[in-house]
Amino acid sequence: MPRVFPVQARFHALATAHAPRRRVRRWPGVGLLLVLLLPALLLGACQSEDAEFASEGTEAAPVQLTVGVTHDGTVGPEAPSYYKVSVNEGTTYIFSLTDLLEDADMTVFTQSDFTGSFCAAPNSGTTSESCSGLVDNGSGITELFVLIKSFSLTGTSFKLTASSS
Repeated sequence: MPRVFPVQARFHALATAHAPRRRVRRWPGVGLLLVLLLPALLLGACQSEDAEFASEGTEAAPVQLTVGVTHDGTVGPEAPSYYKVSVNEGTTYIFSLTDLLEDADMTVFTQSDFTGSFCAAPNSGTTSESCSGLVDNGSGITELFVLIKSFSLTGTSFKLTASSS
């Protein structure tokens, strides 16, 4: 161990006592940035309206609906939701899409490949939608197929009802 003389120790103490301390800042402004952005990030993460919704059913396996029973549904931003309902010939069916959080459209089809338009309700925004049609006698139609398509970045939730009159 090197020997420290009293004069050297005193000189070192004086030199470090009066020298300005040098503070190294590696990322200037990061602290301020975190203070400003952190509350906004936390608030955004806690808001339910920013949640992305998932689509229900597929074209090959649509969700089964029951006439007269309201279905609480969701549709995602990337793919539509698919539904089907059993019907009887000679009956008028009314389809209602309500309680939309974001814009979505409803189209009802007669074919399982979601072709053959039965009725459509392409309202814009969160306005409730409904459409209706008669399943003709002798048509051979036993099911109707409902497609819900979202027009928002997060998808939406809704209530879907098929009723008869």
